[in-house]
Amino acid sequence: MRKILRKSRYGYALGVVLFLIGISVIIYAFWRVWLETGSFNEFLTAFWGLLWTEEIDLVTGISFKLIFLFILGMTALIFSALTLAFSRKWFIAGEKVLVECPFCKKRWRTDPQKALVHCPYCRQLIHPRIVE
Repeated sequence: MRKILRKSRYGYALGVVLFLIGISVIIYAFWRVWLETGSFNEFLTAFWGLLWTEEIDLVTGISFKLIFLFILGMTALIFSALTLAFSRKWFIAGEKVLVECPFCKKRWRTDPQKALVHCPYCRQLIHPRIVE
C-alpha cells in the first residue's frame, strides 16, 4: 500500500511565523550581548553574565532583561517545531477515513486522497473535512 502525506497549510504558516519570530529574537539578543563581550578573554562567562544583567527598554518605563528575550525566542522555536510536527498526517492509500461535508455536516467513510468529491447526501461538490 502507498502512503500519502497530508499537510495543513495553516499549521505550516503558523510554524514558519513562530520560527521566524524565534530566530529573529534570539539573533537580536545575541547581537546585543555580542557587542559588549567581543573583547573579553572568558567569552562564555561574560556572555552568560551579560545575558542575565543586560536590560532592554521597549517603551519608556517598560524594560526587561535579555534572558527573557532569549527564553521567548527558544519557546517560539519549540512551539514552531511542535506545530510543524503535528500539522501533518500520514494516510495509507486504500484506507478509509471518516470525512464530513461542510454543508450538511453528515459523515461518511471514503478514500483520503480524493480532494473534490460529491457529498452522497446533499450532492454538493465539496472538499470533505477529515474528522478521524
